[in-house]
Amino acid sequence: MESSAAAATSFWIFMVYSILIQHIITFVDCSNRSVDITCPQKCSCLCDSHSHSLTVDCSNANYGSVPLDLPTGTSKLILDGNHLDGLRNESLSRLASVHSLSLRNCGITTFEESGFSHLSNNLNELVMSRNQLKKKSCTFLEHLCKLESLDLSRTRISTYPRVLKSLSHLKRVILVHNSIKEFPTSATIPTLETLILSDNLIEELPPYKEKAAKYSQLQNLILKANEIRDLDNNNLLLFPKLKSLDLSLNQLRDVPPLAFKSTSLQIINLYNSKLRLDQENWNIFQQTPNIKKINIGFCKIECGNLTRLAFHNLRHLTHLDLSGTRLSSFSHMFVNLPNLATLRLSNNPISSLRREDFDGIADSLRELNVSSGRLSTINYESLPLKVWKNLRSVDFSENRFLCDCNFIWLRRWLKRANASKVKVKGWDKYYCQTSKGQIRMLQLENPSDTDCFQDPLFEDPHLLTVLLLTSFIWITSSTASALHRFRWHIRYWYFIKTASMQEYSSMTRGVHPIGE
Repeated sequence: MESSAAAATSFWIFMVYSILIQHIITFVDCSNRSVDITCPQKCSCLCDSHSHSLTVDCSNANYGSVPLDLPTGTSKLILDGNHLDGLRNESLSRLASVHSLSLRNCGITTFEESGFSHLSNNLNELVMSRNQLKKKSCTFLEHLCKLESLDLSRTRISTYPRVLKSLSHLKRVILVHNSIKEFPTSATIPTLETLILSDNLIEELPPYKEKAAKYSQLQNLILKANEIRDLDNNNLLLFPKLKSLDLSLNQLRDVPPLAFKSTSLQIINLYNSKLRLDQENWNIFQQTPNIKKINIGFCKIECGNLTRLAFHNLRHLTHLDLSGTRLSSFSHMFVNLPNLATLRLSNNPISSLRREDFDGIADSLRELNVSSGRLSTINYESLPLKVWKNLRSVDFSENRFLCDCNFIWLRRWLKRANASKVKVKGWDKYYCQTSKGQIRMLQLENPSDTDCFQDPLFEDPHLLTVLLLTSFIWITSSTASALHRFRWHIRYWYFIKTASMQEYSSMTRGVHPIGE
């Protein structure tokens, strides 16, 4: 046993010293490189001690081409904001060792077709946003067989570049703020994991067909601020591994019940997408059993028995944003949601909070936002006791509170919560209404804390009576029990005491004064 313990100790000492020596070597290596490196004029150079990579940042340095004196071993080169119109083969040939190249806003309009061939073996990341490319087909990219991330945002391209299909390692494509009108179907990339097509002119997603080409690895699809109006049933089956979908700021008008059918989807953002949740499609989220985050802020939820069932039994749901959905009541809406931690209900005509509406999420709720509504009062009965105790972030600001003792109770609770590391949002936007106008929460003097009973125990006289009566009964029964238990001791003590007094009395009577 002792030899095993000694061997284990020696092993861990060896591991610790190995790691320490490796860090020392890395530090010395980067220190030596920082001494030996001659950074190009107007550039900054940084050596990463963890990855041993060298970053050269020549942003806005007024270069007209790639710097001639780049340090050997440059891994990341940033040339943003320089005027590099028409990069030539000669310039790009100096970048053979570069893994990440950023050419953002460089006035580039053209490339020589074989220009990037010098970078084919190493380049993993290319950023070319904010350049007005004349050749929209982007065939100059075809040589970048190791490319994993590509950003062509704001380059005025109008079609999805078909050349991307030939890039077998591509995982991330960003094409924000262009004029693309059709979602790419024939140019699917089997390795693609993230596709960002925000702020384009796309009108629809391709319909699902069994033999249709699929994005087999796509996990994140962002289509924010396009012109998508209609969705079809089973659209998302084209993306069997999709985890996050963003359709915010679109113009959705027809969303059938199976539009979001997916067993992999975990996050969906429909903020201000004009989605209408009604009796026809109330169960659209029931087709996403593993959904964790739903944002349908500033969409329309029709009141009705069916729409109240829209979020039932989503057992993995942790975040739900219903801001600006015109909800005035949410009775029986939060049922069997054991993991719901964040609930946002701001900008709704909600006039009251009822304890029973939160009973189903009392154990899990940590963040609650009911700001900018029509609440006139909040007290300890508005929410379950567990919710008051568990909240870590709260926002009741910009409501029309009455200047009464309930408001004083809320003010005191917020002060205590804020002191106990609960994040109280909108702290300076709590007001109450008086005949003279609005008064800030912290400026309210009447009623004061001393005028209002803050403890709910003393606000109810019946409860106080019951407490006093219970205390009296407890004291009486305890006393009676003690007397009964020690009754023989008490009797014996009483007997001894009585006998002593009688003996003393008889002795006193038998004694006569001297001289009689």
